[in-house]
Order: sequence, then C-alpha cells, then structure tokens
Amino acid sequence: MATGLLRWPVDVLARPKVLVASRADEETDSVAHAIVTSLRISVFYFANLLLYALPLTIAGFGVVNESAAPEGFAAFAEPLVNDPDAAWQLSSALVQNSAFLFVATVLTFVTFHLGVVLTRSSDGIVRSLRTVSYSTGIYLAVMFTVVWYVATAPGIRVADEFLLALQAEFFYFFIDLVGVNLELPGGRPEAVDLGRLTRTGQAMFVVLLLSAVYYLYVLYLGARISHQSTRLEAIIAVFFVTISPAIYVLGVIVTSTL
Repeated sequence: MATGLLRWPVDVLARPKVLVASRADEETDSVAHAIVTSLRISVFYFANLLLYALPLTIAGFGVVNESAAPEGFAAFAEPLVNDPDAAWQLSSALVQNSAFLFVATVLTFVTFHLGVVLTRSSDGIVRSLRTVSYSTGIYLAVMFTVVWYVATAPGIRVADEFLLALQAEFFYFFIDLVGVNLELPGGRPEAVDLGRLTRTGQAMFVVLLLSAVYYLYVLYLGARISHQSTRLEAIIAVFFVTISPAIYVLGVIVTSTL
C-alpha cells in the first residue's frame, strides 16, 4: 500500500502508461467484474474531482452568501449541521466548481470512445472509462487548476489577459466562420504584450502546456494499450477529442442564435 502511494507520483509523471494499462481478465471476463471495475474507476475519478473543486469552494469561488437553502434541503441538513443555508451555499458552489471539469470529462469520454468505435478498435466501454478517468481526473484537472490560479493571482495579470484573449479569439474564429452576428461580452480581444509576462506566468504556461501534452498522450496510450489500436487508429481517436472544443463552441453559437 505504502509502496503504491510512493510510486503514484512517479507513474503520473514518468510512467503514465501504467495508469491506463488494462487487465482484460479482470475487467471483462464477466459482467460483474466489468461493473465492479467501472465503480472503482468512477470512485477514483470523483475523488479527484472533489480534490479539484473543494479548494476552490473553500477559497470562496462560486459561493453566493445571500442564497437560502430550499425547504427540502434545510429539513434534511438541519439535524446534521448548524447552518443549513451555509451548507447549501457551499454545496451549490462545490457543484458549480465541479461542473466545468465534469462536462469536459463527459465530452472527452464521448469523443474518445466514438473515435475507437469508428476505427473498429473498441474493446469495450470500460477500457475507455479507465483511460478518460485518468486523463481528465489528473492531467485535465491540473490544466483547470492552472487556469483558475492564473485568473486569480494578481501578480500574473498578463498571463490571465493572454488566456482570456486566446479563448475569445477561438470563439470569434468560429463566429466568423459561421457568419453570425454575435458578440462576446468583452468584445473582440486586443493584442497582449507578452514582453510583460513574468517568470511565474511563464512557468504557469509551461505547466499548462505539459499538462495538455500528458492529457492527450494518456488518451493515445489508452487507445494503444487498452483497446489494442494501431498507431493510426489511436491518433484518430485523439483527434476526435481535440476537435471537441470546436464542437462545444459551435453548439454554444447555434443555441445563442436560436
């Protein structure tokens, strides 16, 4: 147990293929084993989701102090906590802070599994669940954490401005491509002078880039190892994931114009 915990950081950084290695005889030899494996993977993922969202919630992100607990929640929580309203506010903020990463995980899972299915290399949904839970529960969570830090740390405003401008440019690329009359709240972004970027901001960008590489690489390894995909099939599966942000943005644009 202790040895496994000590190996965990090494596996995350140096041996990510160990995380997604699939043991076919344990995972798919029966429906019962497949269900147990799925539950175990889900527990791991939601534990990581909680580790990501809880510090944000404790720091006050998403907490609305004026909101009162619904009657049903208040009746349930009153015997357990002193202040049901505060419990409701924290619970709501926890859900809100978890939502973005959870939606990104669902989108990753759908596009990744669709990729292995379309390439006819799928070896079961449990294999995809294992791959995506590690890829998003660790590396994508790190990316989201870095973005949150950059957005809130006063000493690296240039990095925050650059990330916001990058996101806006991404949205406007598809707005112009579709040809709709749609404006983001902040308007079109102005050029950001990266010469003013601090060393901390540079370090955050390095961590963000490395996390993105690990995120995609683990998906590639999952296709290769768990699904026994060829290199080309694995690349296609990862490609489906990389276009998911574009699909999301196009969906937002379409729903905004209805």
